[in-house]
Amino acid sequence: MKQKIYKKGLLVSAILATSVTAYSALANDFPSRSIEMIVAYSEGGATDVTARALAQALEKELGQSIVVRNMAGAAGEIGFTQLAQAEPDGYTIGFINTPPVVSIPIERDPNFALDGFDLIMNLLDDPTAITVRAESEIESFEQLVEMAKENPGALTMGGSGIGSHQHFLVEQLNRDYDVPVTYIPFNGSGPSVAATMGGHITASADTIGNVARFVFSGDLRVLAQAANERSEHAPDAPTLKELGYDITLGSMRGVAAPKGVPEERLALLRDAVEKVANDPNFIAAAEERGEVLGYMDHEEFREALDGLHSEILQVWETSPWN
Repeated sequence: MKQKIYKKGLLVSAILATSVTAYSALANDFPSRSIEMIVAYSEGGATDVTARALAQALEKELGQSIVVRNMAGAAGEIGFTQLAQAEPDGYTIGFINTPPVVSIPIERDPNFALDGFDLIMNLLDDPTAITVRAESEIESFEQLVEMAKENPGALTMGGSGIGSHQHFLVEQLNRDYDVPVTYIPFNGSGPSVAATMGGHITASADTIGNVARFVFSGDLRVLAQAANERSEHAPDAPTLKELGYDITLGSMRGVAAPKGVPEERLALLRDAVEKVANDPNFIAAAEERGEVLGYMDHEEFREALDGLHSEILQVWETSPWN
């Protein structure tokens, strides 16, 4: 009996050793074909531009082509769902954006969850800015607040939809500081900015990265920014905290994969993205585009997402938006 057990043990050990060897070989061969990168927003937007720059650089690191696939719609829900439900083999990665990736599961029951992703790295942490067109008579945030209080509801501020960081900014101004601004949701930040520059709405709330080129060109003026410190792209605009408003909001844009990617492959992807993110050429190009870099490794990214979830949940419980 002991001899049989011993032989069985040898057989099991041999099978395990073969499995481990095959698994390691599989990991070492990764990637052996192209990788798909899902972007949950339309072509030409801030996330898409960043994704394509990252994809081009990753091709050199990984030795395979990176195919960017835009899957816009439902405030990011379509793309987030496709990413979360993809095969967790390392051949599908994508961008997840806050607050939608956090707020959507709070306000409804989508086919993805915040914990349904293996996080790779956050790249951008872009603060929300309040802007007016250059010709506007409003020259400061204090003046905007004064006008809003003199004519409650008359002052309009646009943003990219309900449940966005722009929407939360207006909600906080209304709820916590009695600034009666009317929020106008648009189908994306581009139409909101265009409406501001065209004089159809008073102001717009958008990320510094999205409006930087219009600020540089002199079409928009930044009144304030919801950041902990002033962005180098708008050094003359005070933070809301400087003005007495305890509001920090923006959009994190990071890279993730569907939950369950083999650890060896996930580690390789994380290492490749980190190398690109720290390349001086990648950094210089991002800053030239007006992007606000905010690197976090996967653990820091998870902590930031969990913290944002708590904040948005509190807003939802007191002022549900649908």
